[in-house]
Amino acid sequence: MDIDLSLRRLRTELGQQFCRRCEYCQLCEQGVTITAAMGYPIIARRVSGAKAAGFAAKTMETVRNCTECGECVKRCPYNLAIPEMLKKHLALYERHAAGA
Repeated sequence: MDIDLSLRRLRTELGQQFCRRCEYCQLCEQGVTITAAMGYPIIARRVSGAKAAGFAAKTMETVRNCTECGECVKRCPYNLAIPEMLKKHLALYERHAAGA
């Protein structure tokens, strides 16, 4: 497989706004498991939605505790809009958990 092609495909898939798992955003005072929750869409692309939801349920349920305080955003060296991204990931998780 052509490495350049693989890298271009990954770059397109991830876009500019993705978590690099540096964990500077942690620890969340509300108990949100930010780093793991930020990776939910990647898991969901690799397995069925039902399996992804089952695997990540404990993590994704912590996202409900997010108060959008912005502390994680201040700590993120990549300027990610973490609360907004987590909302999208939670919505995807909820669709998968509901069987959609």
